[in-house]
Amino acid sequence: MNLFKKQSGFALPIVILIVVVLIVAGGVGYYIYKTSQEQKEQVVDETADWKVYRNEEYGYEIKYPQDWKTKERSLMSDSGHRDFVWIQSNGDEFSVDIWDFSFYSYDQLAEPPPGGIDPDTINKKEVIIDGQPAIELSYVAVGDGGLGAREIKKVFIQKNQLLYIISYDSKRGEQILSTFKFIK
Repeated sequence: MNLFKKQSGFALPIVILIVVVLIVAGGVGYYIYKTSQEQKEQVVDETADWKVYRNEEYGYEIKYPQDWKTKERSLMSDSGHRDFVWIQSNGDEFSVDIWDFSFYSYDQLAEPPPGGIDPDTINKKEVIIDGQPAIELSYVAVGDGGLGAREIKKVFIQKNQLLYIISYDSKRGEQILSTFKFIK
């Protein structure tokens, strides 16, 4: 009988040790969880100090880096090309073309340009830009303007009987695209 009493007395310290270990592990787990949540909240907006290009007539805006320059051109051509803004810096380019469908159809405008591209690199996929369904077309342009081969991406967004064609050729262009939004 004495043998059983010694074993039951030995169990209490083990139970206490297990409870203490669980409390410490829970505290450490909670601390790690709270720290990771705080780090997520501290995400820095890399575009916070960028300039804003706003087009009231066609109802959109985009942000772009401080050192980039814009050129714009309003068009009222018979071909349906209505507006164009070009943003560039050190060989990187981003542009927004606005077309109506008075001359060309959506399918004609959303095709890769003839010549100067590697046909094996053409890729089309559906994307969402500012809540709007869009098509992203990417391809490698070869020998364009003496720059050699480079990947071009174009995004086609149809809204209010207009086609917005956004073109870019760099990671910075993807960042600019992420700031695109319709304002009306």
